[in-house]
Amino acid sequence: MGTKNCPETPRQKMINMMYLVLTAMLALNVAAETLKAFKIIDTSLMRSYDNFSTSNKDFVNDYFREAYLKDPTKARDMLELAEIVQEETDSLVNYIFKIKEQLVLGAGGYEKLPDEKLSSEVSLINIEQITTINNTLNNDGTDIIESPKTKIVTDTLVLKRQDDLNISPELMLTKGIGKKLQDSILNYRDFVSSFYRLSKDSIAKYRDLLTAPENKEGHLLIDKILENESILTGAYDAQKIKIVNEALDVEDPERSGIDTDASLNYRTWAEENFEASPVIASISLLSKLQTDIRNAEAALLRHLFYKIWEFDIKITNLKAKYIPNSNYIFQGDEYKARIFLSAEDSSLKPSVYINGRKADLPLVNNEFIFSYRANNPGPVSFKGEIRYPFPGSNDSISDFFTMDFEVAPPQYTVSPTKMNVLYKDVPGGNPISISVPAVPINRIRPTMINGRIEPDPDILHSWLAYPTGNAGIDTATIIVNVDIDGNGQLRRMGEMDFRIKNVPSPVTVVAGRSSGTISLIILRTASGVEAKMEEFEFDLQWEISKFDMTVISSGYASTFHSTSNRFTEQQRTILNNLGTGDRLLIENVRGRIRSAPGRPLKPERPLSSVILTIN
Repeated sequence: MGTKNCPETPRQKMINMMYLVLTAMLALNVAAETLKAFKIIDTSLMRSYDNFSTSNKDFVNDYFREAYLKDPTKARDMLELAEIVQEETDSLVNYIFKIKEQLVLGAGGYEKLPDEKLSSEVSLINIEQITTINNTLNNDGTDIIESPKTKIVTDTLVLKRQDDLNISPELMLTKGIGKKLQDSILNYRDFVSSFYRLSKDSIAKYRDLLTAPENKEGHLLIDKILENESILTGAYDAQKIKIVNEALDVEDPERSGIDTDASLNYRTWAEENFEASPVIASISLLSKLQTDIRNAEAALLRHLFYKIWEFDIKITNLKAKYIPNSNYIFQGDEYKARIFLSAEDSSLKPSVYINGRKADLPLVNNEFIFSYRANNPGPVSFKGEIRYPFPGSNDSISDFFTMDFEVAPPQYTVSPTKMNVLYKDVPGGNPISISVPAVPINRIRPTMINGRIEPDPDILHSWLAYPTGNAGIDTATIIVNVDIDGNGQLRRMGEMDFRIKNVPSPVTVVAGRSSGTISLIILRTASGVEAKMEEFEFDLQWEISKFDMTVISSGYASTFHSTSNRFTEQQRTILNNLGTGDRLLIENVRGRIRSAPGRPLKPERPLSSVILTIN
């Protein structure tokens, strides 16, 4: 006989509706402290954005135009390119301001009235529209009229619902604005990177390409730039391009492993940043993008200004230099060094910065003397910069360098030979540390017999060993090779043998117990059978594949089978009916070490039994 649904009373409907609303609030509620933090972050980011904007415009108006007045022929091309860079940057940040405006208005915001008094808890979002009217050089190319006029129109919007979770995904994902923004930033990134491939001879050609009449409605024509890529003949400045790529990294994540199927867990850049995001968080992210864009503009403007004076430095002194390939060699090896002439301009007074801070280093024969006392072993790296003053300017040009070396600890070895053991089937491998006296760690190339050894992706200069031989029978041997000169030719330094052992079996437990007594209340909370490792060096996860449950009650024994680690419905019904003095046996347990996603299953093995008495 069917059962009819009872109609809901008005009171029940109200209770059900309140429950649904409360559930939604619990699921989607954003803490007030989090919203306040995003508001503070956005204010700070926009302050940095304003500083970059003002500094960049002043830099062009003061430095580029002063250079043009001193030498119109040399500075004209770079001045026009700098103005193009400013124009493209303004266009992109205008677009982002427009997105901010749509987010605020979509969340119920409005334009602030001139005398309107608002609570300090309310977020105010400034929206700008930047318009630049560029002046042109005189026809004779010898004078410039004046600095370009920039018009900035600012509106202040009141963001009413900072915790709105709907407008960001609707605008950025459903309407596709997030993808359009991503493409715009990537195009701008390619545009900026192209300037780091200009040579002295290609600058004028590139300027003509970007200022051609067909570009009058916008210079950022990436397709046109790529079609004329042969113009970009300068040395590829990989370091600066890497900085630009990292600063404006809005690429979609790479698909790997199970995420290669788009129907699974793969999420685009827009989805990662704007799906289920409070509107104030989305606005803060947009402010960060605007600040990063202005930062990239600042670096590029300085690069272009450097190009004006790049070829003005005079060589006043030549010195013989040599750099050895290695400061460590072994008996029978060859010592090699590069010998060359270094050119320098003794009229320049450079300064040195180490890891971003100016270093007060002694200067001997126009060479800075750097010293570092190594108190800790391991790899050491310093990022350096030499700044030379521009001829006829208060600004400077920079050349970057990196100092990498290895600090070796006092050399000694303690090897517990009875404990040289590698375990089979350990997910993630057996961690191995290898060192060779007087050899940098990054030149060690180990190999393995009866197994494989590969670099640890999480720990620099460490390895993971995976033995494949028979446990208790075969021996795994790790052979240590080194690349002495860095040319790929390996030298064998030694080897070490390891015993191969299976991972010990875990203890089978129910509700944390493997034997003894257990209350019925605790037993009923258990969802199934677990395998627990006790005092083992590796944090391994085991999975139960099947087990038998035998219940002895009132002198009768009944056995029930499960093909997973969980109690079946039948088994759970039996457990709920047990009483004091009844006995529970979990036997014929089979389990395996849990494999990493996408990896083959580990072999099964029998596990211990569980005997419990109900009290």
